[in-house]
Amino acid sequence: MNQEWNGIERRSPNNTLTNYTNPVDTLTPREREVLNYLSRGEHSKTIAHDLQISPETLRTHRKNILKKLACRTTIEAIVKLQDTTSSGANSLQF
Repeated sequence: MNQEWNGIERRSPNNTLTNYTNPVDTLTPREREVLNYLSRGEHSKTIAHDLQISPETLRTHRKNILKKLACRTTIEAIVKLQDTTSSGANSLQF
């Protein structure tokens, strides 16, 4: 399947333009913040401490990130983040 970015639209396999929502755009601000920490290689305890949340809340954010980005691992989510930010999509800077 060849899908090309065309602004906020993409070409579907049958070559018609369809609306496209960047999966990273579906994340809440807090989930984006957590993903930003994870992409820098921060440890869970450090992230939880810095964000003043419990480790359980951090696990919930991570689980929600994986679900929204349709990923099985954190590494996969980070790669997806890097793919979308390198293609000109919104960055996660705050």
